[in-house]
Amino acid sequence: MKKKIEDAIDKVSRLGTNPDEFKIWLKSFLITKIGDPLPGYSLTEYPHEYLYRIYESTKNVIFQERLRCAVKELFKDWNINARKTDSIEYYSSLLNLIAELPVSEMYPDLIEIALTGFYCGTESENEKLDVQTLILQVIAGFPPPGMKKLKDRLMDLAEKYILDMRYTPLCFRIAWQIRYENAIQYIRPLLECSQIRQFDIYGTIERFILGCRVGKFKNLLMPMLLELQSDDMRKYFLEILFKLGVEIHVPNFPPDPKYLLLEWDIYDQLISTEKVLCENQDIMTLIEKLGTRSIDVQEDDNKFMVFLSMTFGTITKSALLE
Repeated sequence: MKKKIEDAIDKVSRLGTNPDEFKIWLKSFLITKIGDPLPGYSLTEYPHEYLYRIYESTKNVIFQERLRCAVKELFKDWNINARKTDSIEYYSSLLNLIAELPVSEMYPDLIEIALTGFYCGTESENEKLDVQTLILQVIAGFPPPGMKKLKDRLMDLAEKYILDMRYTPLCFRIAWQIRYENAIQYIRPLLECSQIRQFDIYGTIERFILGCRVGKFKNLLMPMLLELQSDDMRKYFLEILFKLGVEIHVPNFPPDPKYLLLEWDIYDQLISTEKVLCENQDIMTLIEKLGTRSIDVQEDDNKFMVFLSMTFGTITKSALLE
């Protein structure tokens, strides 16, 4: 059976001497879902999923390269002259192939397309998603080196759509993947969006924590809380963290005028204790307001030290410490 599949792949990879013949075959397959001469395709599977499975399993480098080239050319053809004649489902299949193969050469073009807003509100019936969302999902999945090279345009994109609640979670992800500190200014619209529009806020925040690890997250938490300004919004954020297994405690500790002392626990095991310079007096006021269940602040002649302990529960220890 495996030899039969490889023979069929070889046959497809050698379609004609003109590269356009392979491109025509690929477009026909994505639209009609008739995969001849490739065997084993089922209508229960999306064409792009089947092609990615073949791409990953075959050792036929000619097929792999021609598939990548054909995807690039078909995507460019779409944006030049095919918008009125080809379906959104076909376009979403191309987007998925760009993400899965991946075809990183197309990333700059995708960013520019997303910035136009041309596909905002255009829904793909099969994917049940706004096509702009599909484009942003591909962009958010860029490998880190690709992110850094395109960071200016990516930040233009995040800034443009962060307040559009259809795209807020993906803009938050794009922004912090470029620079972790970007989460500070984008946390407020993310939380506001989660109170109005249904999406996986827990998964979004957990991805961020795992992405930046303990070493960065513990330095970003207080600035993020300060950025929220509203006590209700801060408590909402802390509740999300608590459900993810991240809990803040402030037990008694001798006062000090300049420092926060942060103790980091994972599964009740102390991993680090450090002093953090407290330059912003608002932090002191904030600590007093965070909640009555686990916050205890000591004062002495207008000076106080806060002993801040954070426990990570559901987030795995190994992931945080890597």
